[in-house]
Amino acid sequence: MPSPEEPVNKKTLSQHLELLSRVDERVKNLNVIQKKIEDQISKINKTQSSLHNKINALESDLELQSTHIATLDEQDFEGLEEQIKQIEMKIQAIDVRVGNNDSRWFLLFDSVWKVLLMLISSYILYKLGWQPPTAP
Repeated sequence: MPSPEEPVNKKTLSQHLELLSRVDERVKNLNVIQKKIEDQISKINKTQSSLHNKINALESDLELQSTHIATLDEQDFEGLEEQIKQIEMKIQAIDVRVGNNDSRWFLLFDSVWKVLLMLISSYILYKLGWQPPTAP
């Protein structure tokens, strides 16, 4: 830095101008960076406010649903229990009907199978020439 007594020469003046231009560039870069950061902060604030609004909406829906559930009467539950009992009775009645038909078919096929086995065994005994035992 030149002293006040010395005359300012072109070299020192150019150095000062160069220094000023570098400082000016850095200030411009800092302004650009600050602008980007402010944009990011504004985006974050918008996102935060929208999330806050969504949370408020969900909380209000939750409060409405909880009040709706709280207002259900015991009669509603009793009516549902009665309907459930009726449906269970109908299912049991259907099971009994289906079970009876199944047991009938099983009994029929089982009887036919046993008669068929008896006929086949008696035919084999006849062909082998075995006589039935005498009755006492």
